Amino acid sequence: SLITKYDKIISFRLHSHIVARSLNIPTFGFYWDDKVKEFASLFGDCNKNFLDLTETNIKMINKKITPFLKKNYYPETYYTNNRKSSYEFLKNSIKGVTK
Repeated sequence: SLITKYDKIISFRLHSHIVARSLNIPTFGFYWDDKVKEFASLFGDCNKNFLDLTETNIKMINKKITPFLKKNYYPETYYTNNRKSSYEFLKNSIKGVTK
């Protein structure tokens, strides 16, 4: 119930992004692993909302995070797009495990 109160989440961890997406909460994150990068690539606006963890240029970080913080997300569209992409990500992940 605590997580559902957030309008947006900034996180480093894949599971927090998965949970936030399932609750229709936009996320900004840093990828440090191929799985996080793959998850980020599934969402149209998510590619803009992720940075490599090794990024140290504060101007670049501000350039990406500021629009995320200012943007208003529309739940209906956001939810539909996330649901479809999350399903595909999980389906493909399970295929890799069961081979």
